Amino acid sequence: LSYRQTSTTAQAGLNFESIKKIQIYLPERKIQKYIGDKVRKAEELRNTANMLFLEVESIFEKEFVLESTNETDNGEKYAWIESDIITERIDAGYYSNKYLILDKLEKNLSFVPLSKIVLELKTGKTPPQDKDDKNGTPLIAVNNIVPNSLKIGKNVRQVKIDDDNLLLTQSDDLVITRVGTVGVCSIIEDYQEGFVLSDNVISAKLKKSDIPNRYIAAYLNSPTGRLQ
Repeated sequence: LSYRQTSTTAQAGLNFESIKKIQIYLPERKIQKYIGDKVRKAEELRNTANMLFLEVESIFEKEFVLESTNETDNGEKYAWIESDIITERIDAGYYSNKYLILDKLEKNLSFVPLSKIVLELKTGKTPPQDKDDKNGTPLIAVNNIVPNSLKIGKNVRQVKIDDDNLLLTQSDDLVITRVGTVGVCSIIEDYQEGFVLSDNVISAKLKKSDIPNRYIAAYLNSPTGRLQ
């Protein structure tokens, strides 16, 4: 740019006058419109995606009557349970109402254990700090996994891939957090292949079946899935 500004402070800043002097590049009108339309479409798709995820949550709530799982013990001081479900465990948390409701759902509805449809489960490996490389490959940690997608920000740690024991992402695999906010599940898209998985993330490769991978990811992120 043809101008420079100096300041007596070491901290960068932006004021009204500086904003007014920013130069906006203007290509031909056709290109301006094309780029503007792409940005608008991206915003529309983002809003649509949010609405669709809310619709998925609503379907699960209706299917499993999940408003019941939000109740702890009906606000009562004591919770009474049937003698035939008492096990050798005596801790109060084990008999929490939300878990008893989950047991009833499993008895009355059709479920299949994940072991029947999973081909392989692996845990990633976190490279040491001396493997950091600003031009390297993104390292997927717990904070990068949000329901149904990966969140790769500009501050994601990047590492060298020079270890054959590193676990890399593959398209259509599920990645699940195993510490912190436990059980959050993302599905790996085609363009997210080849990222490094940390040791706080479990990778699940599923068998070929009639059950869509995206349905499994959505279920694991549902209240019932997370409760398990």
